[in-house]
Amino acid sequence: MGVSAIIYLRGGFSIAAKDESQAFCGTTAEEAVIANNRGKELFSANCASCHSVSKELTGPALAGFEKRLPVTQLYLFIQHSKKAYRKSKYLARLKKEYDIEHFSFPSLTKADIDDIRQYINAASLPIP
Repeated sequence: MGVSAIIYLRGGFSIAAKDESQAFCGTTAEEAVIANNRGKELFSANCASCHSVSKELTGPALAGFEKRLPVTQLYLFIQHSKKAYRKSKYLARLKKEYDIEHFSFPSLTKADIDDIRQYINAASLPIP
């Protein structure tokens, strides 16, 4: 499959396929842009008061978070943080280090969290 478009998304790229029905990671370019915009909105509404992508605030910087925490634990942590602290030594260490307990966001769906993940990953990439 040849690539017909590379779309710049605030520090990240999305690749659209030649036939426009499939793209990088199985989404069309339009879907990738919409998800990134939703992710930014969700991040601003739910995460930005304590987190930045690139610097520590009340909580740790989130760039590269997927290297530190498997996605299944991330879903649990965001939706039910108390349960996640019991299951992850890494998260328990963060709780102690930052001396604060992460809020739970049970209303965020996995799709919402995936949109936030996409936004963080795109915002983490260096601007060319």
